[in-house]
Amino acid sequence: MIKGNCHCGEPLNPAASKFAEENGVSDAMCPACIVISKPRLKAALDAVLNPPLNIADIVIEKDIPLPGVRKAGMFTELFLKMEPGDSVFLPGVERNACKHSQDQLRKTHNFRFAIRKVHENGKDGLRVWRTE
Repeated sequence: MIKGNCHCGEPLNPAASKFAEENGVSDAMCPACIVISKPRLKAALDAVLNPPLNIADIVIEKDIPLPGVRKAGMFTELFLKMEPGDSVFLPGVERNACKHSQDQLRKTHNFRFAIRKVHENGKDGLRVWRTE
C-alpha cells in the first residue's frame, strides 16, 4: 500500500491508497487527485470510500442519552413569577433555550418579554425583562 502524502499535500487515505495500487495508479494520490487524473475511476473509488449501507451491520443501542436535551419550557415557572419591570440574568443560556417559555406565556397569559445578550459578572448570558 502506498503511504505518505499526496503531491498536493493531503494525507493519503488507506482505502484510497489500496484502491490506487489495485487500479494501476502509480503515484501516491489522495482521492480528489485520483478523480482529477483518472475520472473514469470516480464511481469505483466512491464505492470503495463510501460502501453501501448493510442493514445487518447496524447495531441497535439502548440508553444512549440524547445530547443537548433540555426540558421544553424550562423557564416557564420562573417567568410566571415575574411582574412587569422585573428582569433576570441567565448565565450561559442561549436565546433558543428560553424562547419556548417566552412564546407559551405570550400565547397563554399575554406576557411580553425583552431578551438581550449581555456580559455580567464575567459571564456571558441573557437578561430577560418582563415588559407586560
